[in-house]
Amino acid sequence: MISFSSLDIFIIVAFLVLLIGIGFIASLKPNKDDDDYLLSGRKVGIVLFVLTNVATWYGGILGVGEFSYRYGLVSWFTQGLPYYIFAIIFAFLFSQIKLDPLHFLLYPIN
Repeated sequence: MISFSSLDIFIIVAFLVLLIGIGFIASLKPNKDDDDYLLSGRKVGIVLFVLTNVATWYGGILGVGEFSYRYGLVSWFTQGLPYYIFAIIFAFLFSQIKLDPLHFLLYPIN
């Protein structure tokens, strides 16, 4: 059974209050439409875009946490290093293509 100290409970409650506060402040901004919400107002830079995709791919799709627990450092060589190489190639080659004339939900290049 897990037992929490008062400091643990305080940190969890403070985190939840912080999340609710951020959500409340964000709700005060006027939303234009669904595309503005989904694409963050088209203000996301290439670095944040790539980092978000890497984190999503690592955590949700590849299951790197479980693989690392089972096999150790080899997971970085089999999953991490090749992914970083191909993410960099993707960022520099394919991010220059602008496919927004048909109003697809793609990352825009300014």
